[in-house]
Amino acid sequence: MSRESVRGPTRCPGCTTAQETLYIATASRTGVRFSASFRCTQCGHAFESDDTGIPEDLRPLFIARHGRWALQLIDTGPLRVKVLQSVRELLNLGVQEVGTLLKTLPSTLATGTRTEMEALLIGKLTDSGARAIISPVKDKHHTPPPTPTSPWRRLKAELGRADSTHLPVKEFAALGPAAFDFLMNIVEQRDGSHRQIKNALWMASTMRGWGVARVLVALPSLCTHEDFEVRNAAVRILLVRLLQATDVPGELAGEYTLHSFDDAIRAALSLGVEENTARLAHEHLARP
Repeated sequence: MSRESVRGPTRCPGCTTAQETLYIATASRTGVRFSASFRCTQCGHAFESDDTGIPEDLRPLFIARHGRWALQLIDTGPLRVKVLQSVRELLNLGVQEVGTLLKTLPSTLATGTRTEMEALLIGKLTDSGARAIISPVKDKHHTPPPTPTSPWRRLKAELGRADSTHLPVKEFAALGPAAFDFLMNIVEQRDGSHRQIKNALWMASTMRGWGVARVLVALPSLCTHEDFEVRNAAVRILLVRLLQATDVPGELAGEYTLHSFDDAIRAALSLGVEENTARLAHEHLARP
């Protein structure tokens, strides 16, 4: 069973110095076992914790360190009905949709960290007799294409709408963390037209409860995007988050502060944004 570890920035709760926490994810038949271990090199303050599943705000750290992995179904084997049931449970699809999917093998069922994909493999598919593998997504700028039977191809096309007021917001929200991951893949990997990237960013920002840190990590580079609308959207989303941060807990994550993104905001102003966005930016930069 695979095991992955990363270190993330932490401020010591004892002496407030900048330190690091060690995070470890281990695949198991029942899911991903997750642990955190911290010891301050200055004051000796320490803590450990154990949980299940990689927290949404830490998943980008694991993927950045160990890469993104895909779970692929190669063949159903002799127990086709059992595999169908397992895939239905995994993807939350109907019987007819899964039946069609199984006719177009091999298919990518999911992507994420290596430990997450291995946990799905040994926990959901191995006992069904299916032949499935996990493999690294070699091209970091490439998202495995959605299967024709899934909603993702259609939803991605919807992101190309010129009128963002008609985006299928409720449908994305109903798909929960899978939709958030889908949207962020488009944003992070620039996998789409400028309009699709902009609309995916807006949608993901409304679903940021699934991964505030992931949204915050993506925004600075988009603040200097070559496309005016993408750049303006990124800056405006960032400014709204920062303006709300003092009143709404959780709008900032990790070691971010109100002025962590000032360089990106200034760079965006030099490239050009809408007048109202520029006004918000100057108001933010003037804050103590």
